[in-house]
Amino acid sequence: MSDSKPLQDQMNKIVTRLKEVIAGGIKLDESTQALILLSKVPETYQTMVSALMATVKLTKLKVETVVNKILAEESLRRSAEIARSLWSLWR
Repeated sequence: MSDSKPLQDQMNKIVTRLKEVIAGGIKLDESTQALILLSKVPETYQTMVSALMATVKLTKLKVETVVNKILAEESLRRSAEIARSLWSLWR
């Protein structure tokens, strides 16, 4: 995945590919799918990935949880960028 494009679309493509793999007969449990998705997150999100992996038992990790955490982090980052931009205009 890339920071330069919205992560939602990129994650949707990966999740779709995972579903295709499973439909093709390869068995991937939920936590393995979630870990594959986490492995595709941009390098700049590694702190969030580390925090998630430290707080959630890996066997309990869900794709939905990963998607929600990544999107929440992306939203926080975009809000911070907007705030910085506005602050720089007011100085």
